[in-house]
Amino acid sequence: MSKFFCAAALLLALSSAPVSSQEVTAVPEVTKVEVLASNESKTEAPPAPTTKAPAPTAAPEGPNELMSAAVLVLVSIGGLAFAAYWYQQQALISIVPIEGRFEANSFLTLEVMENVATISQRVSSGANSFLFAEYRAMAVFMAVFGAILYFMLGASLAADKDSGVELPWVNAFMSLISFVAGCVTSIVSGYLGMRIAVFSNSRTAVRATEGADTGDSATGFAAAFETAFR
Repeated sequence: MSKFFCAAALLLALSSAPVSSQEVTAVPEVTKVEVLASNESKTEAPPAPTTKAPAPTAAPEGPNELMSAAVLVLVSIGGLAFAAYWYQQQALISIVPIEGRFEANSFLTLEVMENVATISQRVSSGANSFLFAEYRAMAVFMAVFGAILYFMLGASLAADKDSGVELPWVNAFMSLISFVAGCVTSIVSGYLGMRIAVFSNSRTAVRATEGADTGDSATGFAAAFETAFR
């Protein structure tokens, strides 16, 4: 019986013996370090590869650009030659009052041709008066609007430091030159168009009388349309 109590006391003493603090804390610290190391190895992403984009290079001037320039020049020359040819064709229709003209018929008497020449001259003078009055007004508009365009564009480019324009006032001046060139081109086009109209209208009237002696009005209509369309 005494042996039983001795064994029980020994077991109770062993179960209640204190555990050292070093043995308790050592295991968690090692485990924590290992866990953190394993997590870092899993979550750490490899560095992204750095690649530089190739710098844009200017396209070399090749035969395509030369071909385009040549086509533009040739088309312009062809247009001028076409216009010169049809001008010569229209000039063959004379409205000068001369006896024995090849277009003469019973309607194209000398008196009628004198009236045609007089009316054509007056229409031409009136067209010139209208054009030059319009040009005076356009000159004022070009001066005022050109000045506004130059100063507003130059000031806005100079004030905007992020625009990337190194010479803002030079840029504004070039824009002004473009504006004036466009106005002058428009003026020249209008003048040429008016001269063509004045040059052709009297000749269209003369050719409209073709076939009148025989009562063939279709011939006169066709001739007049051809002259006007040219």
